[in-house]
Amino acid sequence: MTLASLGPAWVHAARALWLASLTFATSSLAAPPPFQPASGPDTSGPELTLHALMSYAEAHAPLIALDAANDARVRAARAAAGRALPSNPDLWVGIGPRFEAGKTGLDFEVGVSQRVEVGGERQARLRVAAAVERRIAAESTDRRWDLHTTVHALYYQAVVARERAALARRVVAFQGEIATIVGKQRAAGQVSQLAERLALAETANARQALAALEQEDLAVRQDLALVIGWSPEVPPRPRGDLDALVTLPPLGDLVALAAVKRPDLALLDATLDEARLRVAAADKDRTPEPVFGLSWARESSPLGTAGDASHVVMATVALPLPFFDNNDPARAEARAELEVAQAERRKVGARIAAEVTRAYRAAVAATQRLDAFGREVLPRFEENLAALKRAYALGEIDIFGLASGRERFLSAQRDALTAQHDYFTALAELEHAVGVDVIDAHHDDPAADPHAPSTAPSTAPTTAPQAEEPTR
Repeated sequence: MTLASLGPAWVHAARALWLASLTFATSSLAAPPPFQPASGPDTSGPELTLHALMSYAEAHAPLIALDAANDARVRAARAAAGRALPSNPDLWVGIGPRFEAGKTGLDFEVGVSQRVEVGGERQARLRVAAAVERRIAAESTDRRWDLHTTVHALYYQAVVARERAALARRVVAFQGEIATIVGKQRAAGQVSQLAERLALAETANARQALAALEQEDLAVRQDLALVIGWSPEVPPRPRGDLDALVTLPPLGDLVALAAVKRPDLALLDATLDEARLRVAAADKDRTPEPVFGLSWARESSPLGTAGDASHVVMATVALPLPFFDNNDPARAEARAELEVAQAERRKVGARIAAEVTRAYRAAVAATQRLDAFGREVLPRFEENLAALKRAYALGEIDIFGLASGRERFLSAQRDALTAQHDYFTALAELEHAVGVDVIDAHHDDPAADPHAPSTAPSTAPTTAPQAEEPTR
């Protein structure tokens, strides 16, 4: 039996049922609603330039919190070295009977003595204290330089993370547009159900990639906030774009510059100078220290009258004989510390060229990658997406060609952003290796920056004489 044999009414009813089922099937695969980010606490802090971030870090960064104790450390070193006498005076009192021919008298004696340094020990200690002050200043400079290069690196990492998230948002919008077009084509019977499902899958994939990149952006900004002393609950956002490529000096000039400009080398030199002066001070301490004294004694006369007692005043000098103790333990320890400081200085000095060369080569390689990407990829991404959309709408490519083309363009764009990340990371490493700022600072004008903060939620509290050659 056929529908035709049942009459025209049954034929119309069957067609209506088939169309209703088709409409239900296509509506279940319709394009998703516009993307809405997941709700959560507001983590969008203020936009700050690199200069504003650096200025805030110099006042609030936990890395330089020790600077607040520098004055106390210097005063302690000076107080320990500046004492005029090596010890307190000794006071002694003696009293006892005197026996003479069966009679008893009472003798009494009192005296005071003082050990005195005569070999220049105090001057040697004062030179050590001055060296300690220079070392403390060098430590502060080294910490501030570490902070400078770290903020530079994290700032540009945050900018790259922001651009990656912005790229992901553009891809989500593009995939939403494509899903809408495919949904309409599917409703019109122009494409298969597989094409619509593929478009929806690509949209879902773009959304999850966006969520991951937004979390990565937040994590980098939180790292930056922790370094500069800002609250990680509302980390600041970098204000500014990725700068133009920096023209680097010749490698040989940078290696020579690093040998005289690196703060860690200055710190090692200050430590070495202090170690030499401690050896000289320990050698001075082997000089015998005389003890000067003054005493008064009353000696009774048991056989005489009370007025026959004698009074004796004496000045004394005691001088230790340096037979067994020449301050050998302290001298050996000071020389061991000197050898350690010399070895550390040689080790760091020997690897300067390697560190600078490695960072320089990385910066040059990233520059070459960026140069190619900058001409061929970065300016054309929007144009490429528009061309893909137009080609698909005109039927020049199918949904599979569209997905493949978008992924290729997106992959190139991601590689370009990775090259920018590597480039600015290499520049920050080169800065640290050389000891001078190699990243252009012309984009930061402190007077023109209205976003430089004075306060913000903070997680941290609010900064030479020549050494004597040691004698053996």
